[in-house]
Amino acid sequence: MKTSDLTRCLARRTGLTQAQAADQLQRVIREIVSHLRKGQEAPLPGLGRFTPGPTWEFEFDEEKLKQAHAKK
Repeated sequence: MKTSDLTRCLARRTGLTQAQAADQLQRVIREIVSHLRKGQEAPLPGLGRFTPGPTWEFEFDEEKLKQAHAKK
């Protein structure tokens, strides 16, 4: 998914303009990258976390995924 796709989806679901949604998304991305460059994890509550290292990785929160699937 491209940033523009995420922006449109975020705008549609939140009622923000696409410009506002793009700004919010860029803010989140900057925070994630900032944490990783400092060697810190970047958590995404309810979803998982990005972990620093030679290559940045994303680890899903398996417990939250199981809970989400159980609700369906």
